[in-house]
Amino acid sequence: MIIGAIEDYLKDYARKEFSVIPGSMDPKRISTSLREYLSKYILPSEMGKYLPDQNCAVNDLAAFVYGSVLIDSFTKRLRNVDENQWTNS
Repeated sequence: MIIGAIEDYLKDYARKEFSVIPGSMDPKRISTSLREYLSKYILPSEMGKYLPDQNCAVNDLAAFVYGSVLIDSFTKRLRNVDENQWTNS
């Protein structure tokens, strides 16, 4: 959604399942969108911590890999914010 890797998602609360519908965007464009998005929030020197060593060529795999990178970046940023709140209180 944010970077074009995921078209939609479904949550089944009864089964406790989460399904992702991959987007139809070209994997190279997904990678470029991810880089552009991350560059707003992290330093260029940190980019290697988040991005995979190789680009994904298959769309479904790209959606999974790049979507995971995006989620990981959110998680790390939220942890940093939470830690800063505790240390500054």
